[in-house]
Amino acid sequence: MKPSNDREAISLILSGLVSKGHSINGVIDDTWNKEDVTHTSDVDEATALVTGVDEAFVLMTDKEGKTGYIYFVLGNSPEEVACDYTVNLDPDLSSIVDPWWE
Repeated sequence: MKPSNDREAISLILSGLVSKGHSINGVIDDTWNKEDVTHTSDVDEATALVTGVDEAFVLMTDKEGKTGYIYFVLGNSPEEVACDYTVNLDPDLSSIVDPWWE
């Protein structure tokens, strides 16, 4: 399903990753202060935190227990909202977002 807005895209990405065995650890919604982490494992709460600002990091743990992140930047097309992420979240993240470009 191609998202129609940033909130929907973020929710689809996070819920898709969680359903594939990854977990959310927290959100950094102040990119100037990366030490200030709001700890959450909830997709809806993480989505709300990310969409409350222009840019945010969602901290994740992959299926093998390695940490990583997704850097979300809002304001472009929903397909581009996840503009950077650690490679350990691939190919699961790509399998979610790649169909949006077709």
